[in-house]
Amino acid sequence: MNKTIIPGLGLVKELIVIGATSAFESVVLEKRIEGLPTKEAAQFVERLGGVRQISDYVDSALGQAQFALVDGSKVQDVVDVLSGAVEKARGLRDAYPVNVRELIQYSLSSILYNR
Repeated sequence: MNKTIIPGLGLVKELIVIGATSAFESVVLEKRIEGLPTKEAAQFVERLGGVRQISDYVDSALGQAQFALVDGSKVQDVVDVLSGAVEKARGLRDAYPVNVRELIQYSLSSILYNR
């Protein structure tokens, strides 16, 4: 079986995962901020800003890559744009780490709560 390899597809997937987890965490953080003491809430708000920055950046990077493809740019140029975007998104994620365990616990508890 002959499989077609699409250049940059792995980069697109990684960007989508980073963006999706960041967007989901921003929802979790918004819910957590309600009713918190001021100091704790301020820390959450700062993290929320960082997490939103990541998902906004990912949306922008994917849009630029899509535009470059439509514009007729070389595939390698698009892959270069994507790889640069992934590096920056990883850097942002490291600066504002997504707490995956917290996300899983939150989503499970909200599913159980909504039954």
